[in-house]
Amino acid sequence: MDRYFSEATDADIKAFSQHDKFKTEDGFDMSIIADTVIRTKITLINNSGVLDNETSLLKKAAEDVGFELKTYNENGVEKILIPTTKKEVKLLLTFLDEDIFIAAISKIRFKSNSKRPMK
Repeated sequence: MDRYFSEATDADIKAFSQHDKFKTEDGFDMSIIADTVIRTKITLINNSGVLDNETSLLKKAAEDVGFELKTYNENGVEKILIPTTKKEVKLLLTFLDEDIFIAAISKIRFKSNSKRPMK
């Protein structure tokens, strides 16, 4: 259970923000704004392997749920821009943790605060 609810350390946050999928603003240190929610989301995202997906798949998923995923083209490689405000970082992490979804019937967009796979 620790694996799911442990908080990312400052070193984990640095490694996460330097992942090949991301582009960060020069000098931005996410650990400065990282609270418990951000640290836990980073651990969950790292454990999920979601960042192993192609950026194009992540962009499509963002489009499907109405999330604006900002990207940057760096030498022909599309990278996800990491925002610099706590609110925007949390929203990006919420998306990457697959906690934004569209209800199948009402088509209303929701943000989940808990999830468990159905069996």
